[in-house]
Amino acid sequence: MDKTPQEKVRAWFETPIMTLKDWQGGDAGFVPLMASFALAERLLTVLIQRDGKCKSKDRPEYLNKVLEVDLSIAEIFWTMYRDGMMHCGQPYNGKIHGEIWGWSIDRNHSHLPVACESKEKGKYIAIDPWKWFQHVVQKYSQYPEVRELPDLRRLGQIRNLQENQTSSRPVQHDISHQTDTGVYHLPVK
Repeated sequence: MDKTPQEKVRAWFETPIMTLKDWQGGDAGFVPLMASFALAERLLTVLIQRDGKCKSKDRPEYLNKVLEVDLSIAEIFWTMYRDGMMHCGQPYNGKIHGEIWGWSIDRNHSHLPVACESKEKGKYIAIDPWKWFQHVVQKYSQYPEVRELPDLRRLGQIRNLQENQTSSRPVQHDISHQTDTGVYHLPVK
């Protein structure tokens, strides 16, 4: 039987990403950021089009209204984090919209982006990627019109990707990780 759109979001995004958090902790924080921006882009695009607005001009308003991003940093946040993550694999750092900005990712930061400034770092936008991911997924689930679309963005089917078809869970492999003090291995769960 076909999964519902919400079950697909859970299976494709939430479960694997939160499993990654359990295995890798904070070091894997860029993965939920990338996934969150794919979901956020889908959410914002559909809502902006639904309302007959202009995506490039009205995105900051929708970031504020839908995802609760402070309007004063919405454009900078989107350029730094979304564009940076999707085009470079990390947030942009440097001159954005005429000002020098940095970024800070930490589990002690808020689920929402916050503009900060310090003598050491200058201006930067701080966020917890895991909390932000959960926030985006929660907001995404509030808009049923986004979950199932009648066009090319409709959520598709994924079948037979597991290595071990007798299990409902993919085969898991040992993961080695190089650190400054040597190599450690994460056991298969």
